[in-house]
Amino acid sequence: DATFEKHHGAPPGSGLGFEGHLETVHPDEHEEIKRRVDGAISGRDGYEVEYRVPQPDGSTRFVLSRGRFVGGLGSVPARLVGVTLDVTGSRELGRERERARLRELTALAEAAEREGISRELHDRVAHTMAVAHQALELHSALAESAPERAREKLELARESTKTALDQTRDLSAQL
Repeated sequence: DATFEKHHGAPPGSGLGFEGHLETVHPDEHEEIKRRVDGAISGRDGYEVEYRVPQPDGSTRFVLSRGRFVGGLGSVPARLVGVTLDVTGSRELGRERERARLRELTALAEAAEREGISRELHDRVAHTMAVAHQALELHSALAESAPERAREKLELARESTKTALDQTRDLSAQL
C-alpha cells in the first residue's frame, strides 16, 4: 500500500513485490529478512524484522515490519497480511535518551568526585593547616616568656605546613 511504498522510498502505485522490496533495503539486511519470511511461511507463523532503508539524501530510515501469511492450500500461503512502521524517530529518541542518561551518570560521577576532593581538603589539608596556624599563634604568645617552647611550636608549624603542602600535592596528583 501507499504507506509501505513511502517507507521504502518507492513511488506511489509501484506495487513493490518481495524482490522490489529487497532492492530498497540495505544489502546487509537481505539474509535476515529472507530467513524471517521463510520461517514464517514454513511455520505458518508471523514474523517481525527491523531493517534499514537507505535514503537518496544519505540518511537511513529504520523500518519495523510485522506480518503473517494466511490462507492458501497445503503449505503455500495465499497472501501476506502485515504492517510496516517507520521507527526512525523512535530509534533517535532512544539514542538521545541514552546520551542523556550517560550525561547524567557523568554529572553524578563528577559530583561524587568533587565531594571526595572537598572531604579530602577539609579532613586532611585544612586540619593540618589549622595545626600549623595554632602552632604559629602559640609561637607568638610564647616567644618572649618561653623561647624554647616557642621554637618547638615554630618547628611544629614548619612540619605541619610541609605536611599540608605534601597532602595538597598528593591530592593534586590524584586528580
